[in-house]
Amino acid sequence: MTTQEEMYENFPISEVIMTNVLNFSGFTFGAILISFLNTWLGIIYFLFCIGTLVWVLKVRCSNCYYYGKRCVAGYGIISSKLFKKGDPEKFHQSVKYTIPVVYTPVFIGLYLVITELSTSIFIVFFLYLII
Repeated sequence: MTTQEEMYENFPISEVIMTNVLNFSGFTFGAILISFLNTWLGIIYFLFCIGTLVWVLKVRCSNCYYYGKRCVAGYGIISSKLFKKGDPEKFHQSVKYTIPVVYTPVFIGLYLVITELSTSIFIVFFLYLII
């Protein structure tokens, strides 16, 4: 009998693909939602998401147990190709860098729902929230 830890030394590729589809869907729906407020802000937000992802590869993934392995997002392998291995003790210190990526569309979506509610805004905001 294998343990959960042994089963996921390298995550199945199907989980890696699904995780990345969900991540990039969140980036995209967030950018579309922000674009209802201002197109350039939506573009800037999407670029910020990509920049944050690279930053996470450096600051978080290089300190992760899965560095050099296939984690649920596949970033452990990517990080090992781009950055030196870090200190696993620092892994949890880097979560705060992803907060703006997640919450900016929520606050802008709430603002838009209150001030400019339309079917399009509601649908995109709903899709962002369920992802």
